[in-house]
Amino acid sequence: MADKLSADEHIQLLKLAEQQFRMACTVSFAVTTNGLSLDVPVEWTFGKHRTAYQEFGLREDQADYAAAALEFISTFAITSAIRQAFAECVENSRGHTSPDVVSAYQIARMIRNAFSRHMLRPVWSI
Repeated sequence: MADKLSADEHIQLLKLAEQQFRMACTVSFAVTTNGLSLDVPVEWTFGKHRTAYQEFGLREDQADYAAAALEFISTFAITSAIRQAFAECVENSRGHTSPDVVSAYQIARMIRNAFSRHMLRPVWSI
């Protein structure tokens, strides 16, 4: 089992998850409003792997679908980070004296649970 993270480490992970979520929403908006070019280089290398535009490029319909999926994945990442920060940094998050803390914890937990059942097709259990 991994060591418990410090509050500062959780803050850094929360900032990263927030930036990822904002990027996903920005990409989704840009794709759906045709404000984002779907062009990729004619040839691209990933380490030792080389790929061509025909293999890697996205059609418009694929980009819309992928952008929505990217939002889902980033939603799972940010709610997982929030829930984990609560679990490790806030004592008794479920029964905390502050109703705001309890609400924030429960919302993050429910969203995270829905996405953890199936990341690209959340299953709600409320």
